[in-house]
Formats: sequence, C-alpha cells, structure tokens
Amino acid sequence: MLSTLACNEEGALKVYELLQNKTFRSIGWNTLFDCLSIYEDKFKQSLQSTGAMLPDFQEGDAKALVAYLNVLQKVVENGNPIERKNWFPDIEPLFKLLGYENVPPYLKGALRKAIASFIQVSPVLKDTIWSYLEQYDLPVVVGPTTGSNLQQMSVPVNKEILKPSPKRILKWEAEIEIEEYMKTLIHNVAPKVANHRLPDVAGLHIPLVLLLYLLDVLF
Repeated sequence: MLSTLACNEEGALKVYELLQNKTFRSIGWNTLFDCLSIYEDKFKQSLQSTGAMLPDFQEGDAKALVAYLNVLQKVVENGNPIERKNWFPDIEPLFKLLGYENVPPYLKGALRKAIASFIQVSPVLKDTIWSYLEQYDLPVVVGPTTGSNLQQMSVPVNKEILKPSPKRILKWEAEIEIEEYMKTLIHNVAPKVANHRLPDVAGLHIPLVLLLYLLDVLF
C-alpha cells in the first residue's frame, strides 16, 4: 500500500514523487484534486436547475477518493517539514465537498483527516485552513424540496480544533469511525464495481478497480 510506504520521511518523499511525476499517467495528485473540483461543479450545476435535487454520490468514486486521501494524509504527516511546504500549493479542492449533504460521511471524514494533516505544515497554512473551513464547511448545502429554495444550515465549528494538538485532531477522527470499517470491505467492493469509472479528467477515464489496486494492493 502506498500509505504504508509513506510511513516515514523517505517513503513519503518517494510516494509524493511517484504520484507527482504521473508514473501511472492519469493516476496522480492532479487526479485527486481535479475529481474533487469536478464533483463540486456537478453539484452546483444540479442546484442551478429549478427544483433539482443533489445527485447521489457514486459509492465507487467515494471509495477511490478515500484511497487517495489516505495516501495524501500519510505523505503530508511524514514528509520532510521543509520540503512538504512546497508540495501542495493549492489545497482548496479538499474543502469543496464538505458542505454538501449528499457526500458520504466516510468521504467527508477522509477529507477532514487529510486537511488536519496540513495544520502543522506552517502557521500561514493553518490560517488558510480556517478560512476555507469558514467558507466551505460551515454551511451545509441540501437539495431543495418541492417549491422551496436552496437551503443552508449553519453548523458551529470550534476554531480551537485547528490547534496542532493530537487530541483535538482526534475529535475529527471520532466522527468517522465508519471509515475504518469501510477499509476492511474495500477488496470485496472492488470486484463489484470493476466497470465503474471515475469522472473524466483530461480526457482519460480511470477504471475504479485499477485505481484501487494501485493505491491499496500493489504497494
């Protein structure tokens, strides 16, 4: 597993470079961030249609994104403190799906864990994270019911959670215990969704089963 390989500083660098250099063509960091942005655009377009409901989030896509996010988290957590500051200059896509009620809880949990790993990268980035959380995570976007407009619910978030304390970060992790269970099912799920494909990124369709194999089995 790539996440296992990234368990130390040297491994984190190798995994970062592997996905940064697009060794597997369309399987890389850009795929992760592009897919998150693509889904946000899809949801926005759906909500712009009068009376439209938010579409279901495909389970196969959600699990593939979780696999990516698990690797991202380990790479950032174990990367060289100096080098990792320059690895991911734009983390905004990680926040874009947090406010949508149709995004599976385990995917939101993986997003928050990945975001939490960036808190200790730099003080400036920690402030940026809080700003993005205020923008994307506080409003919960729900699909309109018949004859109603788009609704938003304000959810209070304690700013103290962003302090780089392991105990505070665990508050996020406590909300997503289901994710650990989902990991045990991933190899049983992959054969069932072998024909499912991720969103089209740069004209290349990615078979989900191949992505899961590369991220969770091969390494």
